[in-house]
Amino acid sequence: MWTANPWLRETFPNAEPPVGDSWPARTRSQRALETLLGERVERRARRVAEARLRQHHKRLEQEVSEDVAASFAAGAGLRFHGSGVAARTLERYAARRAKVAERLEELDRERAADPPSLAADRR
Repeated sequence: MWTANPWLRETFPNAEPPVGDSWPARTRSQRALETLLGERVERRARRVAEARLRQHHKRLEQEVSEDVAASFAAGAGLRFHGSGVAARTLERYAARRAKVAERLEELDRERAADPPSLAADRR
């Protein structure tokens, strides 16, 4: 997950990549299935995912962007957010942050206009 999402380092600067092997050991049944089926299941799943990705973007009247296609081809990620949900989320976050900053400034002005009484400081 860490390598598939490079934005984690910027968004969570204190986070550290996991140490060691993050995948559990393979079971006998998993090894047997992989041996019997080989790459067939993986190829089929990849074709289905590619078709769904193209269809998703087609509904939005877009082409699959190069970065999305490259990320999928590299096995790093499959992103269906062609509708701009990420950009809208960031816009809403910025708007909310501006409202919070405005409210904090308002509270600071109120506090400056009405300083606490000296009697309260003597207690």
